[in-house]
Amino acid sequence: MTRAAAIAAYLAALLAVDSQVGIDGQRALGVLTWLVLFALLVRFPVERRAQAIGVVVFATIGEVTGSLIWGVYHYRLHNLPLFIPPAHGIVYLSGLALVGIVRARWLVVVAAVGAVGWGIAGLTVLPQLDVAGAVGVPLLCVFLWRSSSRATYAGVFLVVAALELYGTSIGTWRWATELPGLGIPDGNPPSGVASGYVWFDVMALLVASWLVAQVRKAKAAAADVGSHRVERRNDLVRDKPAFVGQLVDQAPPAPDAIGPVDDGRDDRHPAPQREEPVAVRLAVARVAPDTA
Repeated sequence: MTRAAAIAAYLAALLAVDSQVGIDGQRALGVLTWLVLFALLVRFPVERRAQAIGVVVFATIGEVTGSLIWGVYHYRLHNLPLFIPPAHGIVYLSGLALVGIVRARWLVVVAAVGAVGWGIAGLTVLPQLDVAGAVGVPLLCVFLWRSSSRATYAGVFLVVAALELYGTSIGTWRWATELPGLGIPDGNPPSGVASGYVWFDVMALLVASWLVAQVRKAKAAAADVGSHRVERRNDLVRDKPAFVGQLVDQAPPAPDAIGPVDDGRDDRHPAPQREEPVAVRLAVARVAPDTA
């Protein structure tokens, strides 16, 4: 609960401060937000860290495409603020934190009801007609219904909805009244904006899971190779217990088993002092008689 509240408070303060500073202040907020993201990542398991980084990557691609290239929305200074990419990772982590304190079923129900209600309101009672957003709502509902990660998507949707309403109300960013080039009416913010975040999360979960699995396989393979090397090294000295655990090339040379010739038996070498019987066969030569 404390972590989720702290993350939400930071994001709200971040947007509020950004609305009051220039480009230099925005850059400072960017550096700070990256540090906050890294500080949060160390508190999550490896797979969650990979997922959050994946969200940052895919969301940044979406930001560049939607804001700078397509112009579906624009930020206050008509740029991509430095704090936006890491903030996407923090939003994802805040959704995970929300999942940890609220029952998954309730999260999914609240998210689905909220998305559908918002989509209907955008088509009927909201001051800015929101057809584009309403198109995105069914996609979000499909993920909330069928995906095994529905609770995560629901938590992220609730965080995104709150930030979108807050960010547009204070002028941090603004959505176009129509999708450029298509003429489809769009809300500010659109009701289906969370469906875009769902795509970021879906791609991040897929890629992160694959990457983590590959890294684990590589580590397991390296450990297996290392164990085989140890076994081969031990095989070389298996008959010499004193050498176990010691590199072969570092072992002292074995003493000469025979030793120097010791006729006087002064050096007490066992090999030359050992009396050994010698078998001798007597051979008698016989001369064959002359038959001539």
